Amino acid sequence: QSDGMMLQGFYGFEGHGFTVGRPLYISTTAGSMTNTAPSSGYARVCGYAVSEDCIYFDPDKTWVAIS
Repeated sequence: QSDGMMLQGFYGFEGHGFTVGRPLYISTTAGSMTNTAPSSGYARVCGYAVSEDCIYFDPDKTWVAIS
């Protein structure tokens, strides 16, 4: 489902399953986020789980190369 584009803000995502307080990274699965930092390629923090039903989305402006 597509509802537009978010650049920054809080997103209600009931039962998202992410660890609250931990960073969310861009996943290798298109359109997904993960609590697991990548082990190769590039890492980019895209937000934080602030509660069990809410994510703060604010993609970092930097990409870190994993060697």
